[in-house]
Amino acid sequence: MKIGIIVAMEKELSPLLALCGNYEITSVIGNNIYTFEKYPDVVVALSGVGEIKAAMATTLLLSMYHVDHIVNYGYVGAYCETLRLGQIVNITSVVHCDFSLAVFGNQPGQYEGMDTVEFVADSHYFNALGYEQKKLSSSDNFLDPGPERDVVIQTFGPNVSDMEGAGIAVTCHKAGKPFSMLKCVSNELRQTSDDYMKFSFGGISECTKVIFETVFASND
Repeated sequence: MKIGIIVAMEKELSPLLALCGNYEITSVIGNNIYTFEKYPDVVVALSGVGEIKAAMATTLLLSMYHVDHIVNYGYVGAYCETLRLGQIVNITSVVHCDFSLAVFGNQPGQYEGMDTVEFVADSHYFNALGYEQKKLSSSDNFLDPGPERDVVIQTFGPNVSDMEGAGIAVTCHKAGKPFSMLKCVSNELRQTSDDYMKFSFGGISECTKVIFETVFASND
């Protein structure tokens, strides 16, 4: 099985590359694509931040590199009281929380032709690791604590949030391909973007080690 890994930022990717040995970089429509001498069945895309960039990277891996399964890892904000800084969570499903066709009677986040707002992840890929499972609320907004974020939590429930998950989930859904996501909590419920910035330089190392051992080592 060929695995495509997507990360948004260099600070999320660099600890993984340090574990992988020799690699080559190819630039495709502004995306850096990494291939590995030792791991020919793994391809990594550095997408950049945001849903559109993540959807583009997913499309490239599926159509040009013909991967069978998309894996995404990176930082998430906690939209619930129970999660703590640095905790790793296994994503069960994704909702696109700033997508709305409500004017036509759809639920918030509901795409045309779907009877649910959730894009289901293949959480079984990481189940054996025993991490807590959470739904991912994904949007193109980094929301600090406040009324706008409260609406998202009230609408979609207490979970975690990022800015790429929906782009990946929607693309995989359209392509009929599975996706799995392992995320690291970079800011707790009451923390702000300042707290995220402090933690996000170096806090991803455990998550990247798990990704390496689960994805790369199994393709050794």
